[in-house]
Amino acid sequence: MILGIDAGNRKTKVVTAEGAYLFESAMGEYRERRLKDRFGEDDMVFEHEGRRGFAGTLALYESEFVGTRKGETKAHEEAKLRVLLAIHRYSRDMVNDIVVGQPISTHTEEEKKKIIDMLKGEHILAVDYGDGFIEKKIVIRRVRVAVEGCSAVLTQPTHGLVRIIDVGSGTINFGTVDDMRLVDRDSFTERFGLETIKSRDYAALARKIANTALTKWNEYDIVKLIGGGAIPLIDHLRAYFPNCELLQPIHNGKVLSPVFANVVAFYRIGEVLYGERH
Repeated sequence: MILGIDAGNRKTKVVTAEGAYLFESAMGEYRERRLKDRFGEDDMVFEHEGRRGFAGTLALYESEFVGTRKGETKAHEEAKLRVLLAIHRYSRDMVNDIVVGQPISTHTEEEKKKIIDMLKGEHILAVDYGDGFIEKKIVIRRVRVAVEGCSAVLTQPTHGLVRIIDVGSGTINFGTVDDMRLVDRDSFTERFGLETIKSRDYAALARKIANTALTKWNEYDIVKLIGGGAIPLIDHLRAYFPNCELLQPIHNGKVLSPVFANVVAFYRIGEVLYGERH
């Protein structure tokens, strides 16, 4: 099965031939619970390589050391578990071909190889969604690592110069595409996001984003806004970039939130690389 997976720090997004999905990315330690209330559809207990833990909404409510690892690379164990949970939840096949993402600043051959080596191969994952553990053998046959931010333009192919601001929970990607070609010189990642700041003053955050971007970009550039922060920031960013607009991808005839822009692009890449839709 072909899957596009964006293993974000706040939400993990997944796109398959059937649809687009997301779930809470939080992870925390396991403990025996006396009161076993449910907190949402994303309640998960997982077992993997001898480790048991809480994930999703269950981790948010019941783990003392809940959190997600934020940073400029996804070559780490938490991202691996998010990808495996995504496949466990949404794949109907044992053998899977996937496309995942990596921030612009660490989209290097070395970091991509780490991610591919980490994910490719056979994995055993058991997940309890509330009715007992379901153990699955997951085979990841092929892995490609796409660049976050810039890849989103594949969902709306555009001629000319396009800037992309990808507002995530832990990082913000500033991407540049010219006639559908990635421009490395004017693309970069900053290590702050919606979950790393104490204030919820979106006007102030937009000013910081704009001041960062304007060191390389022009205020009248075409700017596409994606990610979890796109909707709350769009009006504020238009004060600095008059031609700023939301990029809302379309999948299976449905217009989706900008939060799915990267992962829809990852799935499109998978379709091209891996063949017909499964």
